[in-house]
Amino acid sequence: MTTATDNPKQRAESHLSWATGLANVGKKPAYRVSEVAAILNVHFNTVKKLCDMWEPDSANERDARGLDSYRIGLGEHRRIPYEALIDWFTRNNSYERQYGEQQELFKL
Repeated sequence: MTTATDNPKQRAESHLSWATGLANVGKKPAYRVSEVAAILNVHFNTVKKLCDMWEPDSANERDARGLDSYRIGLGEHRRIPYEALIDWFTRNNSYERQYGEQQELFKL
């Protein structure tokens, strides 16, 4: 039987569900930069930098630490799809690999 901890995508979805609950942001198809910042508990400029990191470089390669997003209109407004967050959590789980899942430390 496969559990959520055996399947990286299910584990990422579980973690995202937990994080969106802490940030008081529900599950939706796409999130604003400010919402992702609240989910990840980082400054919104950090989220913008993560999105910039995902843009292909001159060799058409992407940085695995980056976060996929798309722009709205002509301005700097971005949206980060739900699936992009799942992919990001799946790729960037080194903290949990190193220290284990310690959610009890973050409970209020």
